Amino acid sequence: MKTINAFAHVLALLCFIATGIAAQDDWTMLPDALRRPQRGEALRYPSDTVIGDLGRGAVDDGAYRTAIRFLTALMENDREASVLAALDASFLDELLGTLEPLAARKFRLGSGRNEEDGSVSFLIRVIGREQWISGELYLRFEYETWLLDDLILEQAKTFSTDDSGYTAPYERVF
Repeated sequence: MKTINAFAHVLALLCFIATGIAAQDDWTMLPDALRRPQRGEALRYPSDTVIGDLGRGAVDDGAYRTAIRFLTALMENDREASVLAALDASFLDELLGTLEPLAARKFRLGSGRNEEDGSVSFLIRVIGREQWISGELYLRFEYETWLLDDLILEQAKTFSTDDSGYTAPYERVF
């Protein structure tokens, strides 16, 4: 009887190990969010609950890098950065004035999208200590470089005022 029990335990253990090995080789058993990218497959980035998927998306790498430089310059209030220096002074003053009470500390750059008019748009979220702002950043390729075409921002929202526990996603304007 002890031999049969021992044999049953060994057989169950072997079945468990074999099943575990098969599950690692068969990617269809794992949810997409948990599996590693295959060779040649693009990296998967996390998702922001307000603006959606993060990362470059299907847009030009230059546009994505310009968007990062633009948002980084805004966070650092660096008026001398080339992406901000090219802007109209009154527009830049208004933009920095909007973000100043936010005390922006970081940003999220959503997956880019190619627009029908040739521009590229990114959903963004600028996050401060107690408030955040979502919006859309539009870039256009002109004069052999990516330039700011438009920036649309929602009103600032305070983290503590949302009693529902639910934050509605940002809706694209166009």
